[in-house]
Amino acid sequence: MIERLSAEGLLAPEAADGQRARAISMELCSGAEASAQQQHEVGKQEALDHWFWENKPDKPGNKRLKNLKR
Repeated sequence: MIERLSAEGLLAPEAADGQRARAISMELCSGAEASAQQQHEVGKQEALDHWFWENKPDKPGNKRLKNLKR
């Protein structure tokens, strides 16, 4: 990413080593990764809730639960 920004002339020439730019990009990437992981966990929980508790008798999860109750 740093090489591409440098090639496009978006980094100042005195920042040629790109240490600060590299640190900023890593910080942004880790923030995006954490946000994606959190959204994934919320999505998994919602999917499980719908799968187990949604009131649709023909759903595979409900059929499986009915079979367990027998």
